[in-house]
Amino acid sequence: MRVEFGRRAGLVGPLVVAGLLLAACNDGSDASSDTSADTAAASVAATSAPDTTASAAEDGTAPDNTTSDASPDGTDANLDPSVDPAGSEADNELEVITPLVANVLAEPRPVLSDDEQIHLAYELFATNAAEATMTVDLVEVLGPDGVAIGELTGDELQGAVQYIANQEAIGPAQQFRVFMDQTFPAGAEVPESISHRFTVTLTPEDGDVSSTTVVSGATTVDTREAILVGAPLRGTKWVVSGGCCFPADYHRTATLPVNGQFYAPERYAIDFVQLNDQDTLYDGPVDALESFAYYGADILSVADGTVVRIQEGLEEQTPGSFEPGATAASAGGNFVVVDIGDGHFAFYAHMQPGSLTVEEGDEVTKGEVLGLLGNTGNSDGPHLHFHVMDGPGPLSSNGLPYRFESFEVSGTLTNTADIPTGVVAELDETLTGSFTDVMPLDNQLLTFPD
Repeated sequence: MRVEFGRRAGLVGPLVVAGLLLAACNDGSDASSDTSADTAAASVAATSAPDTTASAAEDGTAPDNTTSDASPDGTDANLDPSVDPAGSEADNELEVITPLVANVLAEPRPVLSDDEQIHLAYELFATNAAEATMTVDLVEVLGPDGVAIGELTGDELQGAVQYIANQEAIGPAQQFRVFMDQTFPAGAEVPESISHRFTVTLTPEDGDVSSTTVVSGATTVDTREAILVGAPLRGTKWVVSGGCCFPADYHRTATLPVNGQFYAPERYAIDFVQLNDQDTLYDGPVDALESFAYYGADILSVADGTVVRIQEGLEEQTPGSFEPGATAASAGGNFVVVDIGDGHFAFYAHMQPGSLTVEEGDEVTKGEVLGLLGNTGNSDGPHLHFHVMDGPGPLSSNGLPYRFESFEVSGTLTNTADIPTGVVAELDETLTGSFTDVMPLDNQLLTFPD
């Protein structure tokens, strides 16, 4: 489901499924991220603000506000770290005005993938608090002891940083996102907390260019193992489109402002499409649903659970184009949400009209058919949008990692951009084999048990 998952926003936006732009469920809004106050993130190098509340005089008269500590430019001299009104150098070291403040959208949680790496995928929301244009030169991930355990620089950093609005520089008071994927070798111990050190360049309208570092974006890490689930589909040649983890794709960048706060519901979402016997996505006119051999495939419950939400009654879209006037309500098309326990909810989107086999309140078992794969909602081609989230709202929840019990990998697609034209898929077979209890990666070609 894309709110142009990435390009238009995710479930509410175009969805590049195996190269086919599938707008899975995008409400058309610009991608954003969750910066709610109740996230686990905390700023290590916090920005201090002076107490501007004046006290009443002892005789009950109003305080004399004709004098202040403000400097000629209107700023408070007491905010200058070089000025110590109390004469305490130690206090100044504890409270430093910083040009950048960052927060983690939601407490990250690790997941083991088939590349034998533990992935910690999460989002940083950062704000330029300086009166100068900011350029980010380096982002380091720090362990609990303050020692760097990873970094983003160069082209990788440029690919990870995305602006909230379309802009070429980070101006004063503007916010940007950094999409992180810190990895650890399989079996390694994941730290229980992390923070981040930003190296930035500040370019004021008038004055000298300067460089500084700021430590911010501290968060605890949920080190529990990712949930283990069954397959949502059967058969061979299922393409993992928009999958984890880096560089960030249309799913990961679908950080959405919903009901007054940011969420990243599609952090670990996958759009599944299937290649046919000719290793192409379709055979026939691209605007005909019948050209896609996998159209109408059974969609399976990945675990035992309770159906807590459904949507039905939406009509199929014509492949090759997106639903005109898609909204947040229609983005997911016909869908099912199943509570699979321990704060995990499985989401299945874009199902065929009239195909849902369940109602809200039904108890389902792993492997049970929930409906048929379709092309409803914000979608430009048949696919199953699947993800696991921490609440029942497809947009007002944060995505959680998950592992599939069993699957085989035939290779990784290398020509996804050409797949929409009907060309034969090309595979890199560097990573192939049978895998259990891990998460697949973006553009891999999977076989699920029948």
